[in-house]
Amino acid sequence: MIRDLNDLSLWGVKLHSVQEDFLDSFNVEGELGAILRRFISEVLAWQAQLEAIKLSDRVKAAYNRKREAGELADWGRPAIELDHAAVKAKYDETRSLRKTAEYFSQFVKGCSHQTIRRLLQKGQNQDGLENRIESPVNSSD
Repeated sequence: MIRDLNDLSLWGVKLHSVQEDFLDSFNVEGELGAILRRFISEVLAWQAQLEAIKLSDRVKAAYNRKREAGELADWGRPAIELDHAAVKAKYDETRSLRKTAEYFSQFVKGCSHQTIRRLLQKGQNQDGLENRIESPVNSSD
């Protein structure tokens, strides 16, 4: 990132932030400007890393609170439950993951072609079949 900032300054690009007006003061030419850009980029990277750690800690704490209270049933996305035989029959009819997903999305919110692919792969693994769904070459999938 530091090299990128120095390259940009050589091309005459100035550092500007809409939210942090103080960054405009680091648009200094020469060696001092390079040092200031390096310093501010490292400070901002450090701040972003701290924010990521704090966010991760908050999510983990919320998960642990819910786990201890026995409230994990509503945590995350709800599971999509589809009948494997019905999905396989519709896929065999349409030969398209997207068309199969469009059909089932009228019954189940959040049903995508990736969901259909995973369900069919899971069913194939249980049946001991090959681990891939082959789509026609000219299909939109």
